[in-house]
Amino acid sequence: MNDEYQWLGGNVVLDFINTLGGDRRGRTEEYLCTIDDVLRWAEKAEILTTEEVNIINPEEAMDNQTFSAAFKNIIKQRELLANLFNGIVEGHMEGASLDLFNFNLQNVSALLQLEKPRRVGDPFKISLPVRSPSPMIIGHRLIWEAKILLTSPDIWNLGRCSSSTCSWLFLDSTKNKRRQYCSSSLCGNRERVRKYREKSRVH
Repeated sequence: MNDEYQWLGGNVVLDFINTLGGDRRGRTEEYLCTIDDVLRWAEKAEILTTEEVNIINPEEAMDNQTFSAAFKNIIKQRELLANLFNGIVEGHMEGASLDLFNFNLQNVSALLQLEKPRRVGDPFKISLPVRSPSPMIIGHRLIWEAKILLTSPDIWNLGRCSSSTCSWLFLDSTKNKRRQYCSSSLCGNRERVRKYREKSRVH
C-alpha cells in the first residue's frame, strides 16, 4: 500500500472509498493493488486487529483462489459503496446500487452475533467475528460500518472535494458546513494556485 495515502474522510467507509484516488477527468491512483495492501489498510483503519491480521495470513496462501476471489469481491464492494455515497452527494441514488447494498447487508446480518459483557455494567455488543482465514471479513465489516453511517445524521454532512483533480469524499465537521476540499493544504492549495495562474494569464 502506498504510504502517501491520506486519511481524510472522517469515516472508515469514506477512507475505504478514497483508496481509489484520482480526478473526475479519468486519471486514477489505486492504493489497494494486492490482498496484502487490503490487509495493511484494514489494520491501519482498525477494521482488523493485529491478531486478526495474523489469522488471515496471505503469505501462506497468496496464490490461493479463495484469497484472489476475496480480493476481487472487496474491490467490487468498494465500487458499490462509491456509487452509493457519490449518489448521495450528487442528490440521487441509483436503485440498483441500493438493491445491491441491501443484498450485501442481508448477507452480513446473518453473520452477526451478540457478545456478552466482559463485566457487569458493560453493554452487550454486536460483532462480526473472524470465523475463518478469509479476508472477506473486511468487506463484511465495511458494509456494516456503511449501514451505521447511512442511518446516522452524519450522512447529511457528506461532501466531496471541489478540486477538479480529486474525487475524495469526506464528512464535513466544520461549524458552517462549507468545507470545500478533502485537504485545504493539498487540494485547496493546488486549486488556489491553478486559479491564480489562470487569472494571471488573462491579465
